[in-house]
Amino acid sequence: MNLRIPVDKSLRRFELSGFFNSPLLASKLLLFLSVCLYENFALAHFMRPIESDMDPPVDPMGGFVAEDIFQFFLTHEISRAVRYRHFFSVCLVGVNSGSGGLRSQGTEFLRTMSKALREKLRTTDTIGLLQHGFGIILLNVADESALRVADRVISHLRQVVMPRDSRADINHTVSVGGACFPRDGQTEAALLTHASQCLDAARRRGGNRVVYHPNEL
Repeated sequence: MNLRIPVDKSLRRFELSGFFNSPLLASKLLLFLSVCLYENFALAHFMRPIESDMDPPVDPMGGFVAEDIFQFFLTHEISRAVRYRHFFSVCLVGVNSGSGGLRSQGTEFLRTMSKALREKLRTTDTIGLLQHGFGIILLNVADESALRVADRVISHLRQVVMPRDSRADINHTVSVGGACFPRDGQTEAALLTHASQCLDAARRRGGNRVVYHPNEL
């Protein structure tokens, strides 16, 4: 015996129209779509291959993203922090050596360093390869907590990644410059400028140190 259950099509139309007329449900739908687009955009850039040792656009194996993707994440985090009144920190990690800057060390060195950084960071923190070195976005971290993270990073990199150069009497040193949102800036450019100034100050003082607060410049 086949039983047919009558369906009130007018009720179905009412429920569907009610869904689109509800501001809360509509906002959730827009949020879901924006997250999907955001993830697809990031994934498309993560899957790009390395083009050269000097300027790798992105390296999924090393766990770091290119500069344009890092800036995209930074802009997104600024918007989120403003909306929800959160704070976060940006750190620039630079390597000082007699053989050139960070990018001149080659892809394998960049991967090794990025993996070492990842070992001391959370999965929610973003690592990017920038002009001044590796950039890190530390979510919900500021002041003393940021300093502790930076100190751990320097100690770990010196042990794992920075052996003495056997070809010359040169020690690699690691310097970290930091900036805190919103204290040191409320735009991407302001935060990166402050962190870069702090990184330069750490290098001038011999490296293997962190400069984070404005009064240290």
